[in-house]
Amino acid sequence: MAGRIPVDPRLTRLVRCKFRRPWLLRSPPVPLPMTGVNPRTLMGESWWDKRRREAYKANNWHCWACGVHVSGAAFHEWLEAHESYDIDYARGEMKLKEIVALCHCCHQFIHIARLHNRYQLGHITFEYAEAVVHHGYNVLRDAGMEVIYGGMLSAEEIINTAVQEYVDVIG
Repeated sequence: MAGRIPVDPRLTRLVRCKFRRPWLLRSPPVPLPMTGVNPRTLMGESWWDKRRREAYKANNWHCWACGVHVSGAAFHEWLEAHESYDIDYARGEMKLKEIVALCHCCHQFIHIARLHNRYQLGHITFEYAEAVVHHGYNVLRDAGMEVIYGGMLSAEEIINTAVQEYVDVIG
């Protein structure tokens, strides 16, 4: 499987997470005209593979947002590379900051509008979407960060509110 890092389960207790950056889950949405434009396409697969592997290794194969080790991640036991950008919506500028490594749930949470669309189209179950949303919510809450779509909302209401927040940011 592409992206899968073989890990000896006996060693996972010895490999420590170096850092956590839960604020990555509050990454701003990419402007619509830039959707589908990515470093992997522009710089090529070999450039991308080198950078994503560096990101996986930088935190000992732990998710940069929640800290879960690749061997304990929900849904998939691999990490996913995500581009982090500085975005100036007023000037229409977007600059790649870094490539980060995320577990599947954190990566899906960042792309919550896509998660919502996949749910609406019937490509994923409500239980899957709910698990992703609650994972991201808990990461932010445990870090003491504001979760603007928290409270007593259902997972579906959280997804819808997050999508509206996304729409409000990009216009």
